[in-house]
Amino acid sequence: MESHVDFDLNESLKYYQDDPSTIATPEADSALVDCENDPEALTSAVINSALDPIVDSVAENPDAIARGSNFDTLQFLLKCAPTISYAQQSYITVPDFLDLVVSGLAAEADIVHNDLEVDEQESVQHHKQPLEMFAFLLQWTMAAVEAKAAEKPASAPAARGKGAKSAKSKIGANKDGSWDSSTQVQTALDTMSKVLKLKLVKVFLTTSERNTFVSLFTKPVYLVLESETRIKSTAIRMHAFKVLCIAVKHHGHAFGAQTSIIQNLSYFEHLSEPMAEFLHILAEQYDYAQLTEEVLRELSNKEFNSNDAKGPKSVSTFITKISELAPRLVIKQMTLLAKLLDSESYTLRCAIIEVCGNLIAMLSKQEGEERSETHKGQINAFFDVLEERLLDINPYCRCRAIQVPRRS
Repeated sequence: MESHVDFDLNESLKYYQDDPSTIATPEADSALVDCENDPEALTSAVINSALDPIVDSVAENPDAIARGSNFDTLQFLLKCAPTISYAQQSYITVPDFLDLVVSGLAAEADIVHNDLEVDEQESVQHHKQPLEMFAFLLQWTMAAVEAKAAEKPASAPAARGKGAKSAKSKIGANKDGSWDSSTQVQTALDTMSKVLKLKLVKVFLTTSERNTFVSLFTKPVYLVLESETRIKSTAIRMHAFKVLCIAVKHHGHAFGAQTSIIQNLSYFEHLSEPMAEFLHILAEQYDYAQLTEEVLRELSNKEFNSNDAKGPKSVSTFITKISELAPRLVIKQMTLLAKLLDSESYTLRCAIIEVCGNLIAMLSKQEGEERSETHKGQINAFFDVLEERLLDINPYCRCRAIQVPRRS
């Protein structure tokens, strides 16, 4: 009987984060191992001969992922992914990998769901390791997909080998022959959400285990969002937000999300408005406003380097957008956010001026019982801020203070 892997997720993650090439794969397919030092020898025929039996066995029973030869062969191919030529990655390795791992994870999730429904606790525990193995492979594969997508070659060379045509027929391709991973990435994100909807507390008995498992999904999501091309796709953006929302709401990812949002605002200008959109969805659809409040509190106390132009601009765009989308949440933090009016950055001061205008607009639309004396007092206070900014030393701030009341 074929041996099964004694998989230790923490140990595997340690090797993966240090250097994926150091991960041991003693039971990998021998024909692949023979090509280890000659990537050009990894033709479609060689790869498909090793991959096809794994696809069949996992399709029959997702637990087959735990067989030593299957898991090590998959890890070996992932280790080779950075050295495999563009044509090989496009048509054989990464697309097929993503399809295999995602479909296997989805099937495993269905089995776990059914066992949870009939309260088969012993069976549920049996699925812990396959879930971890699929999720680990998915994180690795998604990293390979995003690295592949970032290459943007001028033209895609033709695939070679007998298996190229059949592989291409299964995987989406652009007109120039390059692989379009968008649909598969959406499916992967949807499968992540499906898994996170499971009662994972019954599968992972300790908080530490569950947090590690959930991170295998959240990290690839943040990696996807780093791509300006990906973020422009509404479908991918919404699927990514869904994964993060479920992780925050049900799996204690709030602090991790807060840290990631602050980092994203510091390093990726294109994420300013999407991060505001994510927090709005989290508050409105998942009834979790706490994260928005915590992020705004942290930003109000953030100090920027005098040479940092990107950070203040990104934060300004974020604060302005979140005040448009969720003014009722922002108004609760205005006492703290008002500290940014003392910032040396005129873009931050302009942002608070914009926020005041959005809050005035929100309060002015309230009618009947909602429009209390308190609200009138708040409107007057925001107008006072705008009046004070007419004396700002920066002309952009002064102009904004004049323009905002007209729009409100």
